[in-house]
Amino acid sequence: MTVWLFRAGKQGEFENKFLEDGRVYLTWDDLNINLKEITSKEDLYKRLIEHYDLKR
Repeated sequence: MTVWLFRAGKQGEFENKFLEDGRVYLTWDDLNINLKEITSKEDLYKRLIEHYDLKR
């Protein structure tokens, strides 16, 4: 079973917004990727590696 954990900010500062909007937002610094374009977990991983210029 896969479980995703979403934290609403380091101190829960976004919790009310998430609950009120019925959505989960990524609050990563400088993330300007349109997630609607992502079609798979592998695609997300590739785009994050490219965006943050990380080495595998």
